[in-house]
Amino acid sequence: MDPETNPAMRKEIIGILLFAMVFFTLVSLISFHPNDPSIHSATAPKTIHNVFGIVGAHTAGFLLGMFGIGAFWIPLLCLYMGWQFFLKPPKRFVLEAVTGGTMLIIATGALFALSGPKIKLFSINFSSGGVIGIPIAALFLNYTNKLGGYFLLSVLWVIGLLLITRVSVIHLLKLTGSTASMGVDRSRTLL
Repeated sequence: MDPETNPAMRKEIIGILLFAMVFFTLVSLISFHPNDPSIHSATAPKTIHNVFGIVGAHTAGFLLGMFGIGAFWIPLLCLYMGWQFFLKPPKRFVLEAVTGGTMLIIATGALFALSGPKIKLFSINFSSGGVIGIPIAALFLNYTNKLGGYFLLSVLWVIGLLLITRVSVIHLLKLTGSTASMGVDRSRTLL
């Protein structure tokens, strides 16, 4: 069957490629080492620590350099999008997921950058926000101070999450309220 004429097969291929990206980006990011060659390191070490070799080292270096800690959302977003492609994604899913994912990645990096330019994770110093998140955090600090920066970036983070998951905040609040109400009613019957 020709993938050009079979949309279901095309979606499965996209889903499989996204699942492969999950594994590749996650392992590359987790096995990142600051001494490995990357766009940010001009040295040529004798050994490469990244599990995916020079390609993984450059990928991790690029993603962490651009987005800081926000880069760790990329494997999760690929997993979610891959899963959606195996299901039947809504018409505007890709646009909303990419927009929301970008907001989530950048807002996460900028939120961490509000606390400082570096963060220690897995005993390694990472750029907290990368070349994108650090200037955004500085912009928010200049115009809204730290509290305003945390607040506005958190709002952007939540909007990004809502765009990806398509979960309504009102629905979640109603669900939480009804669950709490059920818990109160049950506790009354026990007493």
